[in-house]
Amino acid sequence: MLRKEILELLPESPGVYLFKRGNEILYVGKAKNIKNRVNTHRTTHAPFYEKADKIEYILTGTASEALLLEANLIKQYQPRYNIKLTDDKKYPYIAITKNEPYPRVFLTRNLLFKNADIFGPYMSAIAIRKALKMLREIFPIRNCKYKLPSRRKINPCIEYHMGLCSAPCIKNRVPQMAYMRNVENIRKVLLGDLNPVIEYLQSEMKKAAESLNFEYAKLLRDRISSLHELKYHFYISSLKEGSIDIIGTFHTTKTAYFYVLFYRDGKIMNTAYFKMEKGTKDRENDVLSAFLSQYYSTISSTPEQIIIPILPENKQEIEETFGFKIELPHGEFIKTMQIAMKNAEEVALQEEHRKRRTHPALLELQTVFGLKSIPEKIECVDASQLFGSFRVASLVVMENGKLRKRLYKRYKIKKEEGKDDFSMIYEVTLRRFKRALKEKEKLPDLYILDGGVIQLQAALKAKKELGIKDVFFAAFAKRFDDFYLENGKRVMLPTRSFSLKLMKMLRDEAHRFAITYHRKLRDRESFRDFLDFVPEIGEKRKKALIEYFGSLKKIREATVEELKKVPGFGEKIAEKLYNFIHGD
Repeated sequence: MLRKEILELLPESPGVYLFKRGNEILYVGKAKNIKNRVNTHRTTHAPFYEKADKIEYILTGTASEALLLEANLIKQYQPRYNIKLTDDKKYPYIAITKNEPYPRVFLTRNLLFKNADIFGPYMSAIAIRKALKMLREIFPIRNCKYKLPSRRKINPCIEYHMGLCSAPCIKNRVPQMAYMRNVENIRKVLLGDLNPVIEYLQSEMKKAAESLNFEYAKLLRDRISSLHELKYHFYISSLKEGSIDIIGTFHTTKTAYFYVLFYRDGKIMNTAYFKMEKGTKDRENDVLSAFLSQYYSTISSTPEQIIIPILPENKQEIEETFGFKIELPHGEFIKTMQIAMKNAEEVALQEEHRKRRTHPALLELQTVFGLKSIPEKIECVDASQLFGSFRVASLVVMENGKLRKRLYKRYKIKKEEGKDDFSMIYEVTLRRFKRALKEKEKLPDLYILDGGVIQLQAALKAKKELGIKDVFFAAFAKRFDDFYLENGKRVMLPTRSFSLKLMKMLRDEAHRFAITYHRKLRDRESFRDFLDFVPEIGEKRKKALIEYFGSLKKIREATVEELKKVPGFGEKIAEKLYNFIHGD
């Protein structure tokens, strides 16, 4: 909880403030007056305000500077309580480097690439690779990472021999002015400004023909033809000239979707969609404001105009920060906005449908096992032991047909009285569901044991003791790949079925996770945990071992005679420990 004196010392100046708990940043905000804005969060009982133990702030000269800084900090730290833009990673971009004598052009998916102009995004990586190759055939510039000019001798690569690079790596091979002309021509084409480039090439072709240089004239003619072909990568629109982004929106309870139409000089250069996480109480204009500041702070060149369905409260601030004009749809833009809004809704519907789409293997399991509902959450347990006493268990989780590694659990078997599979499975199942019930965790729909009838009976004993009703138990036997169900049935899934493949993957993952745990415990870093599994080695003897040898490494390397000298150790225990460590 924040102390009162912290709030009193906050400045009444523009800047960015960070709510923190320890080293974790909970929320990043901007304000014209930091003190007033923070007090607003106090009166509205914002969750990050209640959980924070300190506030840090960065003063800025203007509100526009604060807006940019806020966007950068949100992207960098991804605070839990901020509305966050989901990176549009599926779309490729084209980058042209800056501050280099011989700039490079290449495909990238990194919006924050330093010292480069970024163009895009583009819908199809295949199409844009083809277009970029065509551009480099017309205006050959490099895509390599050489630092040029270079003192060492560099042999031209295959790109040069394919006609995609003019080889500036060779000393005095390409005049810098001619090279930069190619760079600028590519830049114009990427901005949609094809006509001046075509006119220039046509004049050069005419000069070449007049001087009887027909081979060069033919080359220029082919380049002009290729440029005309590039036009088919764009959709033609009747909208007025200039650079305009038209942004359609659609909101669900937890997500906001944005569909952007990129117009450049009357052409739809491209489209892209983005999504942002949001809270149930976040207003639409606040979410839109967050999108504008976070997205446009990532690109090198912004449009002249933005058309959006509603105006954010900080409209003037955003306009001053990014240098574009924000307007509501009017005239010819009304119909185009309807298209953008319809596409945003379609993207949202597809996304929600994808989330709800059921894996065919789960439908098969429901039918074969006779389950009341589709087993959306499945857990699989594998109990194993090493050297007869090194006993552990692993639990892996699958949701909607996908492994969820963040939900995996590992267990060290605690009870000594039972070292058989029945006792281990009983203990793990009891511990797993006791905790789940205590913490009100979502229970699995299907609980799989790696084993047969014995393992199933052990798990069912724990299930009965805890009074669990909504989880179906089954054991997956290795011998015939058959299942023993809690209702007494024994079933076999079809050999080539999706469901059998999925269950085998789950069982193998549980086994792998258990083996990994064994190995980890035997590593030097986990050797202290390893000693927990040694019979007759309690805390006192473990402490005596470490005090006598001084390090875990020396315990591992000790002989039986050396182990016998530890206080509280006899020959029998020393031999047992030595054999356990070395696997005999």
